[in-house]
Amino acid sequence: ALLEQMAALRAQRRDVRREESQAGVASPLELIRAETRLVSLRSDICGQQTARQRLLRRIAVLAGVPVAQVRLQPRPTSPPVAPGWLDAAVLTELAFARRPDLARAEHEKTAAAHHSAAAQARRVPWLRYVEGSYAAEENESEWEVRAVAEIPVADWLGDRVRRSRAELAAAETRVRGLYETVRLEVAGVLEDYRSASAERDRLVADCEQFSAAMSARIAALAQEPTVGREDVLQAREELVAYRRACLKAEREWLRLAQYLETVSGGSLAEAPPGQGPGATPAPRQEEHISP
Repeated sequence: ALLEQMAALRAQRRDVRREESQAGVASPLELIRAETRLVSLRSDICGQQTARQRLLRRIAVLAGVPVAQVRLQPRPTSPPVAPGWLDAAVLTELAFARRPDLARAEHEKTAAAHHSAAAQARRVPWLRYVEGSYAAEENESEWEVRAVAEIPVADWLGDRVRRSRAELAAAETRVRGLYETVRLEVAGVLEDYRSASAERDRLVADCEQFSAAMSARIAALAQEPTVGREDVLQAREELVAYRRACLKAEREWLRLAQYLETVSGGSLAEAPPGQGPGATPAPRQEEHISP
């Protein structure tokens, strides 16, 4: 809608330039520049509409519905990320609790630990009782015991134990690497989200009020005989550009919020249970199971 308003204003400026050029007041080069700027903007509008339709078709394919039934949600009135989630450690823990790929890595580490413990248990030799009896000799009794020592030769060499320990070490290293990767990614996105949120608050907070006030002033100045139509149209176009800047800041803010949801594995609109905005999360305890 803002691009359409800007195109209408540029069309009016083109008409003014044409009238001035025909009257010999303005140079023909100024008319050419006005025509070029209008055509370029209309081309941008066509590209934006094509990109929007392409995204709608992708959404329809993923949702399994016709394109005509796709309805986009309005802009949220509340922050998409609750303040309680704005902590890198909390989001990293949430990612390990939600994301299937990280949960699979944790499960592989636990399974490797159990396999290592089982291999270590099979390596230990043990005694097995065979028989026992009393033998009487010179009025003395003696208890005779026969036992046999069973040694797991196949496991005594330690091949299975070494292999299971290597698998456990690899699984633990993989989990630690994934945790560090997710932590760094979350920390970077969170920093970008805070910056975008501050910029969005700075621009959007007074956007409507400022735009309304400036529109009223421009309308009042347009009635002055000393103010040219070209200047009025240019001021209105710059005001539309300011509103576009506010909209871009809000779009970037929402994009980074969606990025945080993707990294953490789900929605962040609701506050974390049992945790206030200023609560400090407990540090992650690195689990190491000794074989």
